[in-house]
Amino acid sequence: MYAEVLALIEAREQTDEQFAALVAARADAQEASALSENRYKLKKGTFIGVGTIVELLGRSGANLLRAMRNAAPQDPLIDEGVRLIDAGRWDIGSQATHNALDEIVAAGAMPAYVATALKNLGRTPDLIPTAVVTDVLDRRAQGVPPPVDGIAVNDLVRVLPPFDSVFPGTYRVLGTSPDAIELEGVDSRFAPHFLEPI
Repeated sequence: MYAEVLALIEAREQTDEQFAALVAARADAQEASALSENRYKLKKGTFIGVGTIVELLGRSGANLLRAMRNAAPQDPLIDEGVRLIDAGRWDIGSQATHNALDEIVAAGAMPAYVATALKNLGRTPDLIPTAVVTDVLDRRAQGVPPPVDGIAVNDLVRVLPPFDSVFPGTYRVLGTSPDAIELEGVDSRFAPHFLEPI
């Protein structure tokens, strides 16, 4: 998550003066909150049907279903969606479903607020913890390279097979790059998948 958060921070600093001011002031909780806006994890396997839509949207839901049924003969995407809804098998946590909702909104067949309400049934907030933002900014300020596959400078690691017989014991990480990790007291560099944090 380190590399992702660092990239988000640096991109946002370049385009958002208020965010850059938060970073300069080290208002890490506010930065984490700003970076977390509109981030979601999908809950694949969240199946809904007619009852869920009517319960969520009331009369608007019933009107939506009627409009979708009327549009179904002319639009294969809506037709398949109606079939899944009628069977109670519409996976509202699927990226394909979210994409379909966006297409339906773009075609003018559904208001955006309805699509958002439906999408919210199949997703949860994907918050960036303040502690991660603090760690990322602390490391950046100290010039410490980012962790690679969860392995960071000064971590203790052990070497995995087939190299563990040549390099037994634990080693301190001296440096990281995306394809190689440098260990204290070892002339060789290792790909991250050959190391295990202790």
